[in-house]
Amino acid sequence: MLSHLKGLAARPKAEQEQAPSYQELSIDFSDLSATEETSAETIALGQSSGEQVADRSVVDQEESAVTDPRLAQLFERVNQLLSDPTSGRGEPFRPKAPETLEETGLTFEEVERLILKYLHSQGSATGRQVCAQVRLPFRIVESILKQLKREQLVALRGAAAAGDYEFTLTESGRDRAKRFSEECTYFGAAPVCLKDYLKAMEAQSIAKQTVSEEALRDAFSDLVVSDDLLDRLGPAISSGRGLFLFGEPGNGKTSIAERVMRAFGSTIWIPRALGIDGDIIRLYDPGVHEAVEEHTKEGIFDLSDVDQRWVKIIRPTVIAGGELTMSQLEVTQNLQTKICEAPLQLKSNCGALIIDDFGRQRMPIDELLNRWIVPLEKRYDFLGFPNREVQITPPSSVPVYLPLASTWVLAICSSSVMVVA
Repeated sequence: MLSHLKGLAARPKAEQEQAPSYQELSIDFSDLSATEETSAETIALGQSSGEQVADRSVVDQEESAVTDPRLAQLFERVNQLLSDPTSGRGEPFRPKAPETLEETGLTFEEVERLILKYLHSQGSATGRQVCAQVRLPFRIVESILKQLKREQLVALRGAAAAGDYEFTLTESGRDRAKRFSEECTYFGAAPVCLKDYLKAMEAQSIAKQTVSEEALRDAFSDLVVSDDLLDRLGPAISSGRGLFLFGEPGNGKTSIAERVMRAFGSTIWIPRALGIDGDIIRLYDPGVHEAVEEHTKEGIFDLSDVDQRWVKIIRPTVIAGGELTMSQLEVTQNLQTKICEAPLQLKSNCGALIIDDFGRQRMPIDELLNRWIVPLEKRYDFLGFPNREVQITPPSSVPVYLPLASTWVLAICSSSVMVVA
């Protein structure tokens, strides 16, 4: 089989791109079947402390089967042949799938916590089910599962498809998972580190884009807007700075504000969760963000080469009205789950935050405006965590928190609308 793969690697690029599916590659899997059958037959399940564990002598054989370099080379080669070379073109940022744990920006302990809490919740799961839950590649999760097995925190329950296995927690693994759950119950997608998030936001910033007259007219095509108003809106929108729209009630301020992001007409990538100094902030909100599904072929091969911890969304437009409170502009933590929720301005990053009915909020107007003095003037903000305050800055020496130059805060009162970038 390896010789056949070498033959494929030597083919010209034009010939490689002609293979639409792995069935047409004519790869011989016969030399892998014997290995898979042998590894499946050698799993001897027994009872130990009331639960099923694999025989210690079988574990070493199973590990060598799962980490068969021929199988790994096969998957990698087929991914290269079937992936779309044009995917991601025209995007200022596209998260690439990490190859190693170091590239994720996470530590072994951080991923271990997610895996153990997930297995504790599910009872048992295959390696690929764990990957789908934490949104990390199989090659990364598989090595961590092996280490947890050596430490007798997880055990095998049986074989699964494609050289995978079903894992369950041991008694010591359950105890550790319970302790982790007391600290934080989150076991979703692995968080993205702050440094990677800031780089992504800087690349996708509205401030780096220009709005053409055609795009502006398309954005407001469903409204009757005069050319004079469009001439004034165009430079204001292109500047990526703050806007203040005012007028009598019912003259279309809110309708105009809601269509501002259409002028940019693009999508962005945001992480599902952020990891900052051990705290996990849930960023992706299905109630606020509109996800854009990428068309990928189903199967065991991930052909997108995209970091699944990120999600592609339409540039967000977050609207907050008279119900807005100061707590919604700060990081909040659920006292039961210990999971942090991102503030509105973080969810609307690289988009628009609309504050409707300005002056009717539960807080005084001066308090709301004072909240934005530093972000508007200094172009950075502070995230207040339950136990500390963190200043978020970009990779450069200029402190920018999310970069606010690409986040519009739009405040609308009965007679005015304010868009604050």
